Amino acid sequence: MVMKAYERNPRVLRKLVRFTGYVPANLIKKSDRSQTPIKISNQDEHRLIEANRNNQPIDIEYDGNHYMTKVAKIHLDESMNAIDEIELAIS
Repeated sequence: MVMKAYERNPRVLRKLVRFTGYVPANLIKKSDRSQTPIKISNQDEHRLIEANRNNQPIDIEYDGNHYMTKVAKIHLDESMNAIDEIELAIS
């Protein structure tokens, strides 16, 4: 499963990112714990949840590179009953 990710400005509110049709996310490198803010299309949201449920790796294409990731954490917005942000750990 390959998902396309796009650059996300960390200063833009996550609500605005969701409003424009994307899910805010972070790519986390385990080696140095650095985070890269990204956004993924809302159409892939179900696939992310299923991959998390089944503990499957996710191939993320970002900036011309492919990263094998796993869902590290899903932050939920209880008031909107929606995903607030997803953390993807690069393996």
